Amino acid sequence: KAEFKDANVCIVVFDCLYYNGDILMN
Repeated sequence: KAEFKDANVCIVVFDCLYYNGDILMN
C-alpha cells in the first residue's frame, strides 16, 4: 500500500510540474 501511495504522489507531482511547464512554454 505504501509503495502505491508513493507512486501516486510522484505521478501527481510530475503532473503538476508538466502542467506548469506547459503554461510557461506558452
